[in-house]
Amino acid sequence: MAFRSSSTPVRVLVVDDNLLAAQAFERWFGTRSDFIFAGWAADAQSAVARAGDKAPDVVLLDLEMPGVDTLGLIPQLLVACPTVRIVMLSGYCRASDISRSLDAGAFGYITKDEPTSVIADLISRAAAGECVLSPSAERSFMAGA
Repeated sequence: MAFRSSSTPVRVLVVDDNLLAAQAFERWFGTRSDFIFAGWAADAQSAVARAGDKAPDVVLLDLEMPGVDTLGLIPQLLVACPTVRIVMLSGYCRASDISRSLDAGAFGYITKDEPTSVIADLISRAAAGECVLSPSAERSFMAGA
């Protein structure tokens, strides 16, 4: 597996059924030199296709999307783009969700209420190959363990 250069921007694909959330990420990534917005997908089929086409370093995958088994989507994304790091993104911070996500192959879990500086750091660390949990997710996970 090739190692990423820390000076190379991290390519991020956002998979979320919420268009406003995707647009917010697109604007935010556009203000930073350390990230490239690789696109957005609102459903499983387009997520797999975009992952294969765009070769992102990280997929931010919303945990709960209508009609999508997001945990079942993880293996499909890994087939489409074997080197991608999948990081779950959720408004919920339940130990069971975190555990199931990591067991399914996610490289991390970030809660949506984290400051953007924390989210940026976690995405960069995941792209570098580190398993990451946002501070609130880590607290929840440890409490539920």
